[in-house]
Parts: sequence; structure tokens; C-alpha cells
Amino acid sequence: MALTPEDVLNKTFTQTQFRRGYDEREVDDFLDDIVAEMRRMTKESDDLRGELNTVREGKGMAPVAAPQQPDTSAKDLEELRSKNATLAARVAELEGTRSELTTKISELEGTHSELTARLGEFEGKSGDIEVRNAELQGKVGQLEHRNSELEAQAAEAVQQAEQLQARTTELEASADALQTRAEQAEHQG
Repeated sequence: MALTPEDVLNKTFTQTQFRRGYDEREVDDFLDDIVAEMRRMTKESDDLRGELNTVREGKGMAPVAAPQQPDTSAKDLEELRSKNATLAARVAELEGTRSELTTKISELEGTHSELTARLGEFEGKSGDIEVRNAELQGKVGQLEHRNSELEAQAAEAVQQAEQLQARTTELEASADALQTRAEQAEHQG
């Protein structure tokens, strides 16, 4: 890839979704492209300088020395390493936060499952209670019916007792009358 200064200036990186900053892989790939292009340009410059020196020597001229450039790459590299360390720390912090949130989500899912299970138990118990209530209502109805029957039998027994009492009273009166007659017959006879 032929890299120009405008390419470096105009390069944009994709924002990450779950953390702030740029996609680390994309930045690393771009830096690799820059390094490759710089190596190619340095080699090309060295090759051209070598050709120039060969031509100059052929003409009896002094060779051209390689230009001394200030060592800004070490400073830039250190700055990039510092930024990378800052970004790595931020990524680690966000990973920790994500890990905590994942743990909380797992806990909440566990609580949700537990509550859902308990709800199922309560619904089952509620159904059992409703069935038992229906059974008891049926028994209450049977007991009320039996109570009505017993009340009718008791009323019938009271009526029979009253009739027997009346009959007993009649029989006692009849027995008294017979005894009186028997006594009169004994006195007469």
C-alpha cells in the first residue's frame, strides 16, 4: 500500500460499541501499514542514495551521506505506548465493569428463576386449595342435607312422642276408669 501523509491525516477509525475509543485491532493494523510503508520508503531512499553515490563516484565526486534525521520516532513511539497503556487500562476497567454487570445479570436471572419457581409452587398450592375448598363445600352441602333430614326425623319423632303422650294419657285415663270400675264392682259384689 502506497501511504501518503494525507492518508495518515485523513484516516478514521470505527468507534467501538462497548467501550470508548477506537477499535484496537484497526489502529494496530493501520500502524502496521505505516511501518511497512516507512520501511519501503527508507529502503527506496537508501537504494536511490546508493545509485546516486555510484554515479557520483563514477564522476569522481564525493558520495552523499545519509541525512541525519532527528530521532522523533522514539518520542512518538513512547507517546503511542503511553496512549496505548491508557487505552488498555480503560479497556481493563470496562472489562471489569462488564464482568460485574454480567455477574449481577446472572444473579438477577437466578433470582428470577427462583421467584418463577416459587410462583409456580404457589399457583399449584392455590389450585390444591381450590380443589380442597370445592371438596369441603360439597361436604358442607351433604351435611346440610343430612341436617335437614335429621331435623325432619326429629320433628317426626316429636310428633310421634306427642301422639304417644296423648295415647298414654288416654290409656292412663282409661286405666283409671277401669280401676275405678273394678273397685266399684268389688264393693258391690
